[in-house]
Amino acid sequence: MARAGRDPNNFEEWLRLADRKFKASRRVFDNTDPEMWIEAQGLLEAAVERLLKGFLCRHGRNGPELKNYFGHDIVRLCTEVASLEPKLDAFKDRIAELAQIEKEPAGSDEPCAHEEIGYNPYVVPLDTEEAGFFRLYEELRSVVVGPEVM
Repeated sequence: MARAGRDPNNFEEWLRLADRKFKASRRVFDNTDPEMWIEAQGLLEAAVERLLKGFLCRHGRNGPELKNYFGHDIVRLCTEVASLEPKLDAFKDRIAELAQIEKEPAGSDEPCAHEEIGYNPYVVPLDTEEAGFFRLYEELRSVVVGPEVM
């Protein structure tokens, strides 16, 4: 996030970036090209990451250090966030599921997680609505943002 004009410690900036990734994810998923659906998942995962990092910045963590400490690991981020806000503990399993869709062990011929659950992004669409991933973002956002920012 350290681009010119952006404050990596500003919660509202993280929220704006998260919402932008979320909107992009919805648009890509709505695309009729099945090869793009797995890209929608990647954008949604990036939106969740920014939302969680924004929450940590809002609670005093240094934005630039978050990348070094957490990288893009939304499961670790969720664990850290849940230690500050117990309501977010309820999201851990769903975030772990989202994070595993496209992961493949390095140097392995093992199938990606999406293949293990019977999802082939080139044949069968990932029904993100039914799987609840878009709802996951919206519910997570409502807890992270809280009533005072709405």
